[in-house]
Amino acid sequence: MRMFMCGVTKNHFGRQNRLALVGKILLSGFFICVAAEMVRSQPPSENISYVEAKPWNRAAMDTVAWRRYAVRRIEDLPGFEAATAGNPNRYGSDTSRRYRASGYFRVEKDNGRWWMVDPQGFRHLNIGVAVVRPGRSERNTKAFMDRFENDKTWLDSTSALLYGHGFSGTGAWSDYEAIAEYNDRSARVLTYTPTIYFMGNYGGLRGGTYPRPGNI
Repeated sequence: MRMFMCGVTKNHFGRQNRLALVGKILLSGFFICVAAEMVRSQPPSENISYVEAKPWNRAAMDTVAWRRYAVRRIEDLPGFEAATAGNPNRYGSDTSRRYRASGYFRVEKDNGRWWMVDPQGFRHLNIGVAVVRPGRSERNTKAFMDRFENDKTWLDSTSALLYGHGFSGTGAWSDYEAIAEYNDRSARVLTYTPTIYFMGNYGGLRGGTYPRPGNI
């Protein structure tokens, strides 16, 4: 409000005084912005965890330095207590509520809310990690063979890692054929989500498609 009044009464000042006043206002605004940015960039002082990550740079990932970032986890929220949903079944589903079993994954509306239902009829939340598949570069292939030797060993280790971190399956662009073979021999299932390009495949059949940013 004071800055506005100074602008209204500028005729009472000489040119030198007006320039000095404008300079003070701009300098004050600069320090206010810097202080606000410093406050904004400071993480809260409580319930903070830290992770290390690299800013994405496809051309220079080997040279980009790791940076430390402050994060807040759900379990760190004050007063948070995780609810117990009972023992999960082989699909990792909530066995406290059951619907009609169809032998397939499907959806059902219950009390105004849609739920995913697993083949046994239990309420399911698909908590998965995308791109669960071995890399195909020469370096990745060598590392894979040195550590796992084959898909069976790799998936046995990977499934235990995912289950141990609370995941029930995998997301898009995963090696779902290898995962399906794992499910056939495993007591617990890794759910998977094949990627189906409806519009892209349709366009390929009818002709006239071409690559363009933003299109499928």
